[in-house]
Amino acid sequence: MVRSAESGQYYATIKRCSVTSTLDEEACKAMLGEQLEGKIEKVQCAPYEFMIPQTGEVIELSHRWSFVPPGTSTVPTAISTTTSYEDVLA
Repeated sequence: MVRSAESGQYYATIKRCSVTSTLDEEACKAMLGEQLEGKIEKVQCAPYEFMIPQTGEVIELSHRWSFVPPGTSTVPTAISTTTSYEDVLA
């Protein structure tokens, strides 16, 4: 649960990211719903615009979410940017 800085109310949230793979489509589909050991961390990147689909509001973000395997240190600052809604949610 996360507490809103503005309203003080609690809300549920999840963090998601994409993981690049060399697996074929069949192997990837077999992994749907599985959980990987590790964590998802916030990584700074070059600023980009993001449109909130529910409101149409355009905001500027300067972070992305990245998967960090167990026993690995925090991911370094990102070089590339994410520009699409699907990439942000993936």
